[in-house]
Amino acid sequence: ARGHSRPLATVDARHPTSTSRPAPFSDGSYAAAPHDPAVKLGYRVWPHPSPRPNAPLLLYFHGNGEVCSDYDAFASRFHRLRAPPLAPPHPR
Repeated sequence: ARGHSRPLATVDARHPTSTSRPAPFSDGSYAAAPHDPAVKLGYRVWPHPSPRPNAPLLLYFHGNGEVCSDYDAFASRFHRLRAPPLAPPHPR
């Protein structure tokens, strides 16, 4: 068997918040069930620093075990797409 002196693939497994500057955000909720106003869905949105009319909104479903605040520093990467991200939290 021949050994390899270099890996065939590499992975950068750092969490996105480790190298980025946090982006401003807003938390909110809205009524998720018209027949019961007590049922609300929460969200976090990171508005684009230079909003434009009719810009798309990126609905981002983060992984289970993560929380919206894990992406406070990662949101600026989505802003490069000119689409502010919005993430609903996972129920605990």
